[in-house]
Amino acid sequence: MKTKKRTFLALFATIFLSTLLMAVPVFAESCGGAKTSILDCAENDNGTWPILRLVTEILFGIAAVGGTIGLIIAGVQYLTAKDSDDQVKAAKKRIFNTVIGIVFFVLIFGAFELLAPKGFESENVEIASISASTKSVKLEVSKKKKVSVSIEPAKAAMYHRINWSSSDEKIATVTKNGMIEGIKAGTTTVTASAGDGKEVEITVTVTEPEDDDDDDDDDEDTAKTSGNKTKPIASVQGDSTKVACASGTIDLGVENNAYLNGQKTSVRLCEIPNITNVSSASYSSNGHAVVNSRVSGAYYALAKRYSEQHSGNKLTVNESYRTNERQTYFYNCYTSQSCNNGNLAAKPGYSDHQLGLAIDFAGISSWNDSLSQWFYKNLADFGLERRVSSEYWHVDPQKAYY
Repeated sequence: MKTKKRTFLALFATIFLSTLLMAVPVFAESCGGAKTSILDCAENDNGTWPILRLVTEILFGIAAVGGTIGLIIAGVQYLTAKDSDDQVKAAKKRIFNTVIGIVFFVLIFGAFELLAPKGFESENVEIASISASTKSVKLEVSKKKKVSVSIEPAKAAMYHRINWSSSDEKIATVTKNGMIEGIKAGTTTVTASAGDGKEVEITVTVTEPEDDDDDDDDDEDTAKTSGNKTKPIASVQGDSTKVACASGTIDLGVENNAYLNGQKTSVRLCEIPNITNVSSASYSSNGHAVVNSRVSGAYYALAKRYSEQHSGNKLTVNESYRTNERQTYFYNCYTSQSCNNGNLAAKPGYSDHQLGLAIDFAGISSWNDSLSQWFYKNLADFGLERRVSSEYWHVDPQKAYY
């Protein structure tokens, strides 16, 4: 009996490992072809579904191989039973149980196929094109600048990860989120790629820091207006490329893929180092919230007061500035009610997140929990409010600033 158990376990292990080896390449394809771990792929907007697909295909493979072997063994048992009624009955029972098991699993797999958004065929959502927010970047040594990438069609961005690389990391490096940092003077190329050979190149020129007081009014990346305000700088929907990031925040440069009323526009983005971003899938800089320079002072001052009143603890967020692809994902979740709890989301191109004005704070469980009550008492001091009645976590500038 023990020998049979060991044989069965060995057979099961063989089937499992062989199926895993067959399923991993399929999984890698569903993660945009990237050589990455399961956990890294899960950081994508739709990372849960490729993992679920991997698990179900492994189980399906085990059921298929195991079922086939079971039928062969039962058939041999039935053919060699001769005149033994007991052996014939045992063989028929094994055949029946094996068939029922296969049918049952096929039904379960079919149910998953119907329930999963767009089924499990995520690798079939091909990328038509990929473009960057800028073709070239100029920055000084030790300075950073964020570059965003757009994937067309928008739904393809839900299934493909962006892979970043620098042709010369001694000149400039780039993070997995597109943050470029100058290392030493020179020129290099940063490449963003996704899917099957789709890529875009950004020329990066790094220069030594210069002590130059010369003002160049034609330099679009130079902010002229002070952003050191503890309240939003009206009108928050206006151009912010000339508005400096508030003191204490980090200037990430001009983002040309922001949206206002369905049209692309440009804004200056700022990293808020005293607000932590806890969502690996959302847009962030060094793990911090990113907002429009017109509201950078307000959010920085809000977070500073919170930290002072809560023993140095920081406010945390799930979403701040949001790309069009990310907004498309949330809008699809809202319209299909298939993900993100079906929460309300504006049509892509019409969200305050896409201007860097709104923040979705984390750690709030209701309108009446402790953090929510703290917001009631403090938001107005910084020209901020919660204007969406169904979302206690969502904060915008007050209407007066629009």
